[in-house]
Amino acid sequence: MPVAGQSAIDKSDNKLWTTFEIKPIMSTYLVAFVVSDYGYVTNDDATFKVWTRKNGLRATAYALALGESALARLEEYTSISYTLPKMDQISIPDLRTAMENWGLVTYRRKTIGASWNNLYFALYKIVPL
Repeated sequence: MPVAGQSAIDKSDNKLWTTFEIKPIMSTYLVAFVVSDYGYVTNDDATFKVWTRKNGLRATAYALALGESALARLEEYTSISYTLPKMDQISIPDLRTAMENWGLVTYRRKTIGASWNNLYFALYKIVPL
């Protein structure tokens, strides 16, 4: 969820408190969070982000474009609006399979860095034909 507020850094223990906006009611198995030192690329209104190692950010344009497009097509196909204020995709090293959490989708690192030239290969790895 988007950040609602942050405290000043407490000089006694060097901690910072972050609070988040209230989320809609959801099953607990759909909750996910990641702690990393990753960078991200985002769409124009910062509602869709792709996170990966900072040295791999140039390879995420495909994942950003395809992810945004797929989410819009799913909304159209199902006639169900995506109700969360953001969607994040993240690359995880050595992940065996993707995981779809509400607002955070995880991918194998090499899958999220696919290029336009490897469209068929990337789609085949995600959805075998």
